[in-house]
Amino acid sequence: MIDLLKTETARVLDVVDEAPGLKTFVLEPANAMEFSPGQFVLVSKLGVGESVFAISSDPSDTGKIAVSVQALGKNTNALHELDPGESVGLRGPYGNSFPIDEWRGKRVFVIGGGIGLAPLRPVVYSLLARKHEFQSLSLVYGARLPQLLAYKPELERWKEEMEVHLTVDEARDGWDGKVGVVPKVMTELALSPDNGVAVICGPPVMIRFGHIALRDLGFSDEQVYTTLEMKMKCGVGLCGRCNVDHRYICKDGPVFRMDEINHLG
Repeated sequence: MIDLLKTETARVLDVVDEAPGLKTFVLEPANAMEFSPGQFVLVSKLGVGESVFAISSDPSDTGKIAVSVQALGKNTNALHELDPGESVGLRGPYGNSFPIDEWRGKRVFVIGGGIGLAPLRPVVYSLLARKHEFQSLSLVYGARLPQLLAYKPELERWKEEMEVHLTVDEARDGWDGKVGVVPKVMTELALSPDNGVAVICGPPVMIRFGHIALRDLGFSDEQVYTTLEMKMKCGVGLCGRCNVDHRYICKDGPVFRMDEINHLG
């Protein structure tokens, strides 16, 4: 019987400074870890605590995983002190995943805000690896300030492989791209629901108004996917912290279609 609560050791291979207060940790699990876009892991520092993080690396590389960590509390601050070569505790992967196979032949719009690009990063990797299977691929990504945009080198590379639209709420530091919140840019771009699928993740307020914008553009709730990651703690539905109605976000999610979210009590 598989012990879902078993914690294994992972070695820190690299630490990438993405933005102020945000670091990506590239980890080498003791055993190869297969995962699907949208799944999450729990990472712990011995004697400090354990936190839930979306896996943000390429699913095709099972020898390592990456998690992007904002320094917001005791455990995340402790993780920010880690250097390459040190070890952490690792549990997972847990949860369901984005149904990328169901999107074949469609126009896929990936929409992210701030750290919300983390769970979408594996989606982009997977889509680009199978680019010929989709009608078109587009990314709309924004942050409050230019310096808060994550994965900047990859964003530049992705521009060569798919349509990429970057925006910031406030133009600073010589920014010459789009200015405006993500939902506003979505409307300006007139994203088409015709044979389309939208995947959106970011701060709750961005998801809320992004969902409204998508509806106004003609997207049905069956065409829109997102992740619900708030309140998850144990990862396996034992603690009950993420229980909503008859479901557990950690077990039945964190990926949901918008029409499924509408039925959560």
